[in-house]
Amino acid sequence: MESRAVRGVGAVVGSRRGAAGQPGHGRDRERGNALVEFAIVVPLVLLLVFGIIEWGVFLNRKIDLTQGVREAARQGAVASYAGGLASCAAGTPTDQLVCLAKNRVGVNGVAVHVIAPTTNAVGSQFAVCATYQTTSVTGLMAPFLPKYMRTETIMRLEQAPTNGLTTGGDADPEGNGWTSCAAPQ
Repeated sequence: MESRAVRGVGAVVGSRRGAAGQPGHGRDRERGNALVEFAIVVPLVLLLVFGIIEWGVFLNRKIDLTQGVREAARQGAVASYAGGLASCAAGTPTDQLVCLAKNRVGVNGVAVHVIAPTTNAVGSQFAVCATYQTTSVTGLMAPFLPKYMRTETIMRLEQAPTNGLTTGGDADPEGNGWTSCAAPQ
């Protein structure tokens, strides 16, 4: 039984009932409201935080892909296909350039393709293209990310290559025969 002390006319002290005589008023109701608000706000905040992390990882990979291809194309323009890397020194100039691009990108699963100029004369344009199948770190943003991330750099030869570049590289992971990569003109 609840202990009740009477003060004044009709006032009850020590009762768990609110002023209206109904249960659920006062501190118990405030705690319930806070719990409901917490249950609504926390998932939204977590979705926002993990979405920012996911988008940051995606943009970082895109920057890595673009920068790696740009650096490899620059080395190809000056006929330094291996870029000073001993691990990329074997094979044709095209193989060396593909190896260098993959090394500079630094992300596993990158496919690289080189489109050679029609003539390997100074001033001729060539392209280095790369495609990477995107992956979601948390899985929350997977429906919003593109399936493939692509980049392409077109440069002019500044030094005439000894052996010359040829068109080649990895198979297109999209299965489109590198149609996303524009041929240099």
